[in-house]
Amino acid sequence: MRVLALLLSCPTAAAASLQLQRPTLAGCNNVCSSRRGQFCCSPQLRRSASLKCSVDNQAAAAKAEPPSLEAVAEMVETTFVRACMDLASGLIDTMKLFIVSVKVAYEQGADFPTLEHTLSQCTRQTAGRPLAPEELDLRRLWSALVYLTLVELDHPTAQADLGSTVPAETKGKYQNFVRNIIRLREKGATLQNLNLDSVLDTAPPTDPIEFAILSQSCRLVFLTMTVLREEALAAGDSAVTTGPQIPGTR
Repeated sequence: MRVLALLLSCPTAAAASLQLQRPTLAGCNNVCSSRRGQFCCSPQLRRSASLKCSVDNQAAAAKAEPPSLEAVAEMVETTFVRACMDLASGLIDTMKLFIVSVKVAYEQGADFPTLEHTLSQCTRQTAGRPLAPEELDLRRLWSALVYLTLVELDHPTAQADLGSTVPAETKGKYQNFVRNIIRLREKGATLQNLNLDSVLDTAPPTDPIEFAILSQSCRLVFLTMTVLREEALAAGDSAVTTGPQIPGTR
C-alpha cells in the first residue's frame, strides 16, 4: 500500500476529513513497539527516553563510535516507512524513531542536501520496493520539518546555521507553521487540542491528501519537541517542567 494511502487511513486523518471545519489531532496512542531494538545502534538513540529501549551494556554503548551518516540514512529510511505504516494503526512510536534518526544527522552537522543525497544512495528498501516520488517528497518534507524545528529550538549541532541548508521553498512555506506549533505547545497545547486552524496562516486545505499530510506534519513537529523533552528528563535536566505523564501530549 502506498504511504499516502496509509496516511489517509490513519484514525486522525479519517476522523478529521469528516470535520474539516475544526480539524483536531487527537486519536493516536503512544504504544510501545517490539521492533524498537533494531534501531538502537547509536548512543543518541540509546539514551532517548522516548524509545525506552532495553540496553544490556550501557558502558559499551557509551563508548560506541557515533554512527556514520550512511548508517543514519538507513535508520531514516526504515523508520519513515514504518512510521507511516504505524500511523494507520494509531501508533506514534516509530514516528519518534524517525525524528530521533533525523535528529542524529542534525546533531552531527549534516547539512540538508548531504542528508538527502545520502538517503538517495541508501540501498535498503523497507517498503519492499523503491519509494514513489510522492513518498520521497513526504520523507523530504518531514526531514526538513525536523531540521526547522531543531533550528527554532536552538538545538545543538556540530555545524552552525543548518536551517539555511533546508530548501528555501520548504522553509518559506513551513517556517511559520513550525513556529506556531512551538508557540502553542509552549503555552500548554496538547495533541488533543491542537488543530490546523491555529497553526496555519490560511484556511486548512479541503483536499484529503494535503489535509492528511499537514495533520501528520503537525504531529511530527509536536513530537519533535516531545523527544527533546524526554531526552532532557532522562538526562536529569532540572530546567524541564515536570507534570502528569500523558502519552503523546507533552
